[in-house]
Amino acid sequence: MIWFAASSDPRIVDPILKKDTLTDLPGGAGGTDRDLNAAALKCGDKMVYFGMRWSDEYRSAVSDRGVSVSHEMFQSFIDSAGNQYKCGAVQLLSN
Repeated sequence: MIWFAASSDPRIVDPILKKDTLTDLPGGAGGTDRDLNAAALKCGDKMVYFGMRWSDEYRSAVSDRGVSVSHEMFQSFIDSAGNQYKCGAVQLLSN
């Protein structure tokens, strides 16, 4: 299974922004974590948290086939869910 989450609630977003593990995105768009499975993005006048988590079973099944799709899946989620929060286009950095 893969879980996706998005929230503009400051109780969720603010602790993420305080982490020193975020890598800034170009143009002040926000930041992503090192594993590219969480991001805090500037959307209009607020920050929005986006997250993706894989079950161990799913990650193992995908890894066993030599397929690396997590970056593409997270980018697709942000592209889609970002529209709901009126985020501009954001291109995640590859790690």
